[in-house]
Amino acid sequence: MIGQIRVPYADGMTEGQGFNSYLQQTCVYDAVTVDTTGGSDTPVDITYESTEIKDYKFRGPEDEKKLTSLPCSALLKTLDISAGAGVSGWGTETKIDSKFLNRTEIKKSLITYVVKVDTQRQPSRRSKYTFNWKESSDPQGKYGDRFISDFVKGGALFARVSIIINENSTSQELKVAAKTAFKVYGANVEITSEINKAIQKIQRTSEVKIYLHYVGTPTEMQLSDGAEDDMVRLKQVADAFYKRAPKQGYRRFALLEKYTNIPNFNGEFQPLDYAEAEDRSWAIFNAFTKCLVIQNMIRAIDSSHYTSGRTGRDKLDTKVSKQLQAYRSWVNEVSKNPQKAESPPENDPEALQTEVLLAVKKKKFIAQSIVMANNLKTHFIDDYQHPRAKQLFSFEAYDFDQVMATTKVIFGKSSNGNRYICLMGRKSITPGYEQVSQLWGFEENMKDIVDGKVIVDPIAEMGVIKLDLQDATPRHDDDFSFYVKKV
Repeated sequence: MIGQIRVPYADGMTEGQGFNSYLQQTCVYDAVTVDTTGGSDTPVDITYESTEIKDYKFRGPEDEKKLTSLPCSALLKTLDISAGAGVSGWGTETKIDSKFLNRTEIKKSLITYVVKVDTQRQPSRRSKYTFNWKESSDPQGKYGDRFISDFVKGGALFARVSIIINENSTSQELKVAAKTAFKVYGANVEITSEINKAIQKIQRTSEVKIYLHYVGTPTEMQLSDGAEDDMVRLKQVADAFYKRAPKQGYRRFALLEKYTNIPNFNGEFQPLDYAEAEDRSWAIFNAFTKCLVIQNMIRAIDSSHYTSGRTGRDKLDTKVSKQLQAYRSWVNEVSKNPQKAESPPENDPEALQTEVLLAVKKKKFIAQSIVMANNLKTHFIDDYQHPRAKQLFSFEAYDFDQVMATTKVIFGKSSNGNRYICLMGRKSITPGYEQVSQLWGFEENMKDIVDGKVIVDPIAEMGVIKLDLQDATPRHDDDFSFYVKKV
């Protein structure tokens, strides 16, 4: 029928059941009697592919239409989940897989791919619908805006693969390796020596996080021991799912019809129209997930690192929790009255993020110059001025992890003291060197938080480093730099 839409199957869905398409929630049973005749199995349609989920920098209202392209929004759309359901169902693992959609992890990843094995068999039988009207004080809430008319058989496996870099200098190599490695996720594709080499490079030089999400499959088919964080094992699991796909008779989607398409509906009530509300809700979902990232950061940072201690941290945590609840309440109200989508809640996650970052203690660091034993001059950074060292400039950064959008910066020297190195994004110092200092600076130009950029220029053949403090201009791909607050 005209206007039919589909939603992912969930346990408990039945033919003829009322449905709220905005929240993707079932309503009253037996809203419609469905009588079917004939129909044979149609050919099965199987998709087995991998897709990179790309990020972009949101600049303002002109980018509003791109909100559905943000990583979390794109993942949600990949799963065929609405923005309204994304907000209302977050934290309910049976509905919205928050681990699969973990924006904090996605944000700190160099690359994120989704591997999908999706099997669908469209229904071919004919159906006759009879509306079962019963008087109600809230017919929209009772019946929803549509009803479940039929099901698409099949099932799907989704895997979110995030590659978190351990050493920034290998980022370009990892991107090249990923383009080769992820070609393996497809039908009848073997792991060649080239692909295996790319996979091993990724596994060796980065941290790989893999999360699986199943739709319309029984529990016994969801076993995937070892698939987590192992790209070769994921290939085996995906291949096995693909081979079983033609035989699957489970439910992949529920098909939703409009009540107004039923001959005896007779306008018993006015179903709500969520088309515009759904479009407007993507901006709210985006803000909602940004606030979740901020909340995770607040709770990850020890209270001793806040200028107002535990009291200050708890106040910020409460403020974010109230903002998250405001989004949930807005979605709930819109589900009852779609016109309320025209008045979104006051929200500015960027301002909230700035407030939190300003509440976290920074530490003063000193860039300095020193003459090594071989009479060569090198620069380095520490939180105090070393003997015989000359101060170059100073700035504020962090002496601990957990602050969002920061990267670890390590300075080290060789055992004979004649060579210095600077590492960014690394957990520990290179073997053969001893650590001189460490700090955390921003990878991004954070508005109202930073105003300077430290340029690191290592001269490897001489074993020396040159440092420079510049204004916080945008970084280039080849920049070896981090952002700070000038002192």
